[in-house]
Amino acid sequence: MPNKYFFIICNDGTGDACDTGTIFGYISGEFKEGVNVNISTISCSMEETIDTLITDEDGYYSIGGLDDNWYRVTPWDSYFTFVPNSAVVPISKQ
Repeated sequence: MPNKYFFIICNDGTGDACDTGTIFGYISGEFKEGVNVNISTISCSMEETIDTLITDEDGYYSIGGLDDNWYRVTPWDSYFTFVPNSAVVPISKQ
């Protein structure tokens, strides 16, 4: 069973593809379309899923309009594993 690789591309707030409050990334590998990507907030050691995204045909996903917080981004597919299995991303609009 091949691995897929999961990458956060940016959340830099520079006004490009990653405007402030946006997480944007992609899944690489042979099969990358239709992968679920869970976005969760992290607060006081608790996590709450706020959205589940589905990658496009090129493996890309994005979510915008996020408030200042820490977010966990977790790809999920029943047939593949991901490296890393999740990533924590801070959003700060300051």
